[in-house]
Amino acid sequence: GHLSVQLCGIVMRTDALRKDGGFVNDWPYAGDTAMWGRLLMSGRAGLVNTSCGTFAWHNENATSHFSIDLRLDADRQFVDTIDAAAERYVHDPKVRARVKRQARRYVARDVVAIL
Repeated sequence: GHLSVQLCGIVMRTDALRKDGGFVNDWPYAGDTAMWGRLLMSGRAGLVNTSCGTFAWHNENATSHFSIDLRLDADRQFVDTIDAAAERYVHDPKVRARVKRQARRYVARDVVAIL
């Protein structure tokens, strides 16, 4: 019953991705999710709010071997990226504050799972 953003369940226009700066190569954890969020806020994407695929977390996933420090730092970067995108793209102050709050909730759930 929990919807999660996984790159394997996302379709996007390559030109929109490139225009927004693409993926950050040195950000191995949560960078894809941050990029996806930036695209959503820029108005160049949409969301189907239903489960369209399945993702399994197990000990053989590449990210399962990342250190806790790396994952926590990536979550901090994620919040910073979403905050900056909200400042850039979301003009309504109440909506912008809600976006920032939701990013922190998303990260809080991830941090609890990490720990």
